[in-house]
Amino acid sequence: MADYVTTFFPNMEPDQDSVSRQMKVKIAVNFVAHDLWKNAIKFSDKSSKYQIK
Repeated sequence: MADYVTTFFPNMEPDQDSVSRQMKVKIAVNFVAHDLWKNAIKFSDKSSKYQIK
């Protein structure tokens, strides 16, 4: 998912700032995705007929 999002922040210039910016975006996206997944598991309704995949 993070790799997909970084396609919207292309690395046109071969400078360190551009590479650093892409890494920060990847880290942020991974953090948010992991947190959403963790909360979905933590707060899921065990009596629901729909499972979290």
